[in-house]
Amino acid sequence: MNIKEKNAVAVVLLTAPALALVATLAAPLAAAAADEYGREGVDTPEKVITIINKFGGWLYGALLALAVVFIIYAAFLFLTSGGDAEKVGKAKKQLIYAVVAVATAILATGVIKLVQILLA
Repeated sequence: MNIKEKNAVAVVLLTAPALALVATLAAPLAAAAADEYGREGVDTPEKVITIINKFGGWLYGALLALAVVFIIYAAFLFLTSGGDAEKVGKAKKQLIYAVVAVATAILATGVIKLVQILLA
């Protein structure tokens, strides 16, 4: 298998779980909207803001929890590296992933506030 084929396989293997994750995250959001608004639907900006707030709060909590898991894993890798440069490098990458998760969580709340301002 050449590099282009490997990249295509990687894209497919990463896209499918990403789409499944989006569907998994969207299902409770749609259910909450249906429970809260019933048959009348989401027809006003206030209702959209409420749904976005619920989703953003959930996303914020999930990303922070994910960051904690990455930090604990990185700490484990640091402690068990025994001075091995490869393991230390892997631990540093995990810490970077944790910082990215926290930054994404903070940006998620910022985007929510921006949408609220634009819709209000």
